[in-house]
Amino acid sequence: MKNRISQSCRNFGISDKEQNLMDKYNLSWFFSGGGCHHFSHDLKLTDETLWLINDLYEMPKGEFDCSQRFPTDENQLCMFGLYYGDLDRDLAKSIQTVIATELPNLPKHKKTETTFYEDGFYFYDTLKNGVPKMFTLTNEIEKLRDMGKVKNLIDDLGWDYQRMSLGGQETYKKLCKSLGWEFES
Repeated sequence: MKNRISQSCRNFGISDKEQNLMDKYNLSWFFSGGGCHHFSHDLKLTDETLWLINDLYEMPKGEFDCSQRFPTDENQLCMFGLYYGDLDRDLAKSIQTVIATELPNLPKHKKTETTFYEDGFYFYDTLKNGVPKMFTLTNEIEKLRDMGKVKNLIDDLGWDYQRMSLGGQETYKKLCKSLGWEFES
C-alpha cells in the first residue's frame, strides 16, 4: 500500500522530501486547481473546511507572496490559511472569535502576519512553528463543533419537556439558560 501511495504522490509532483514533511507533521495534500498544491489539514466541519499551507517567497519590496507549491523545509516561512465562508454564519463568527482570542497566546514569528478577511483567516510562520499553532487553533475550533452538537441535542430534548419529571424540567431550564436561550414554557 505504501508503494502505491508514494507512486500516487509522485504522480502529483510530491517529492520524497515533501512527503517526509507531511508524514512528520501529520498533514495531507490538496490540489485546488490552477497549478496550486498545498499541504492541508481537514477540520472535518464540512467537506471543504481545510487549513491550506504553502511556502512563501519574498518579493522585491519585502512583501511576501504564496508560491502555490508545497513547503520543502520545516524552517521555511509559510502561509497557513483557513477558509470558513461555507459554514453557518454563527459558527464562522465563533471560529473567528476563537482565533482572535487564542492566537495572541501562541508564540510569534518575527515575520508574522495575521489577517482576517470576510470568509477566512491566515497567518505566516515557519512550518515547524506554524503547525503546532494550527493544531492548537484546530482543537479550539473542534470544541465549537462539539458544543454545536450538544446544543442540538438540548434543543431536541425540548420536544420531551412535558414528559420530563419536575427535576428534569428544572435541569432543562438551567441548561437553556446557561446557553443564553430564553426558555418558553
